[in-house]
Amino acid sequence: MSKASEESLSRDIAVDNNDEDVVVGTLKATKAAMSPQGSMKDMLRVCIAVMTKSLDALNRKGTQRVALYDYVEHEVTTATTEAVYGPSNPYRDPKVAASFW
Repeated sequence: MSKASEESLSRDIAVDNNDEDVVVGTLKATKAAMSPQGSMKDMLRVCIAVMTKSLDALNRKGTQRVALYDYVEHEVTTATTEAVYGPSNPYRDPKVAASFW
């Protein structure tokens, strides 16, 4: 790591630094997302709601064969991206979702 990078990172994490640089911003975002009171809990609720809706729809169709790996890949992708992006979820477009995998 260059001396300039080292100094920049040290300055970013200094207690008295009020500027929101990359390191501090990332740490704050991670802490907020992982907090049991914060958005991780909300994201899990969305994931569960999306998966429940999908499983209910599958159940209504009755017994059928599914390619389990493809089904699970699609459902996990859908549930997690809905939780992250909400109504603006780009993964609703099958081409975008397919390009991820």
